[in-house]
Amino acid sequence: MWFKQMTCDYCFLPLEDTGRHNRYYFSKILDFKKLSPREFNANFSYYRDWLKYDTSAFCRGGSVFCYKIEPLHQNSYSTWYCCKDCAIKESIRSNSILFYYDEYERSVAFFTPHIHEINRAIDESENTPLLMMEWSAENWFQQPEDYQNFRQYGSENNYPIFETDICKIIKPNISLFDEYKKLVLQPDFQKDFWGTNGADISNHIKKEFPKWLKSVDIHFGRRLMIEWFITNKNDDFMGFIHLTCMYPAFPYKWVVEFGLKKEYRGKGLMKNVLTLISNWAKLNGCDEIYAISEEHNVVAHKLIRKLPYLVQESTKMMSDQFSGCRLMKNFIINLQQQSTELRLIYFYNAIQYFKMKQYEESVNAFKQALAAPYQSGTPYTDAQIYSNMGIALSSLKKYHEAFQCLKKAQYLGLNNSSIEKELLWIKNNCNLS
Repeated sequence: MWFKQMTCDYCFLPLEDTGRHNRYYFSKILDFKKLSPREFNANFSYYRDWLKYDTSAFCRGGSVFCYKIEPLHQNSYSTWYCCKDCAIKESIRSNSILFYYDEYERSVAFFTPHIHEINRAIDESENTPLLMMEWSAENWFQQPEDYQNFRQYGSENNYPIFETDICKIIKPNISLFDEYKKLVLQPDFQKDFWGTNGADISNHIKKEFPKWLKSVDIHFGRRLMIEWFITNKNDDFMGFIHLTCMYPAFPYKWVVEFGLKKEYRGKGLMKNVLTLISNWAKLNGCDEIYAISEEHNVVAHKLIRKLPYLVQESTKMMSDQFSGCRLMKNFIINLQQQSTELRLIYFYNAIQYFKMKQYEESVNAFKQALAAPYQSGTPYTDAQIYSNMGIALSSLKKYHEAFQCLKKAQYLGLNNSSIEKELLWIKNNCNLS
């Protein structure tokens, strides 16, 4: 399950187990002052709401360390680490205060980028944590329900690419980057995507997007983002789609964003691409996909509502650095609750995997199609599935299983030249009858 593999968010090494993990909370330091007790007392009203660590009582000529931080539980974040050392290194690297639970002291502890200086002042070892208060351990550890479906980092490192009858969905590459940048610099696209087409957006794109292209593999390896370009059969750029992890500590929930060049809109292309990516995400362990859209972007809203999954929508007040505070559409695509087209979805996935010669994935998708309810009047019968699965198994050289599937298809009333031809070959070459 690609979406439920875990790596350390600092060193990117596999986590050794999927057991209970501490919640490592980071809050960005907005301002920092090292004050004498006299300076602190003289400006007490100013520093009253800051996080303070007073060392003046523990050392000669002591100081008061004052931190102005982003509000905890608002802009802070948590994620996975293989050990406390990696969490500490990240705290120092990102200029953040790290909050975590110290089991020995049964208290919330914190580290700061100035921890070594503080500990030298009070004659403690370098990495001694600063303790705040007693706290319930249950509030600071991942609970079983948070990681019950996680597994260790495995060998599933191949970048996912797809090919349909009308397009390819590929890993971003430098040769198409200019076309991509041209699309996202268009004022009408910026208005739909970011809510504004001001100069700040364009400057951000020009500055940050080249860095983004270079980081595609890193993001993928860290399980934080998956980027795709959409091209036609001639490898011409058509658009893009990407999935971004909302919360690294909970790799269940991902955000989808997408866009197409004008000449390819309104032709059903993105509906097919979005459905394919959603199906792939579900098969690989994703539970929910979020789509956040400008309230005026009704074309995107209609597209999301057409997905073959349960889609919940709401209107919320949201803000960002470019467009400020405004009403936005928030969609939750629940991949655990599909529409009545479930068998069709799995069958379609299986065919796509087969075309890409990913035969194991194809067989698994056919099995899921078999398990899904059959809708009367559709061509996706058990017989049809067994027939196609038999061909996929034969491609895997699993001839005994292939033979059984093909015979099952015949038993259910389906027989054609492809089935007969494959059965004859297996009989003649594998001594099966």
